[in-house]
Amino acid sequence: MTKPRGQKGLYFGDEAAALMVQALFQLEENLETPLECNKGIERYYALVKEAGRRMPEYRMAKNHRWRLHMQKAALDRYNQLKLQKELFQEERLRTALKNGLESSDLNKAINESLAILKEPLETPRMAAFREEARRLGEESEQLFGMRNAGYAKIQQPLRDLPSLASILEEASSIQPEIKKRQLLESAIQTTQEQTRPGRIFW
Repeated sequence: MTKPRGQKGLYFGDEAAALMVQALFQLEENLETPLECNKGIERYYALVKEAGRRMPEYRMAKNHRWRLHMQKAALDRYNQLKLQKELFQEERLRTALKNGLESSDLNKAINESLAILKEPLETPRMAAFREEARRLGEESEQLFGMRNAGYAKIQQPLRDLPSLASILEEASSIQPEIKKRQLLESAIQTTQEQTRPGRIFW
């Protein structure tokens, strides 16, 4: 395809430039807003995606910048859904443990909680975003030797689920009820801690 002359939209072409400007401003806002309920995450994804649809084919063919933005958008969507799912797991786990402490059926509460933690963490929707980020990462790496570093950490939990599992496994293995109760209370407290910024891979 012949490259048209007179394009004014730097890097993205006139057709996509306005959308990418909006996307960049949205990205700045997203970096300052908590991930869990940040509606800007979805907007950033939609803006970059639409910019890609409007971009001329000759620009898209070797545009590593757009691919890096689209990777970022897909990873942000993945991590947002992941955090929401992990928080919901913790909410259910917390309810099970509180019920166990009230009823004194501690072993049942422990088993229910461990079962919750063993549930699959990735939904089909999340898998689609992960695959999109993987494909675009391979393309941008091939074009420019760069990809979003967050993809390498995508399997790491955003909440401290490993600690919860360790606490509950210890509680399951001991007999004294007082110690069991202390561990269950510790697990509940863990679910109420704020998400540490270092676990969110922006």
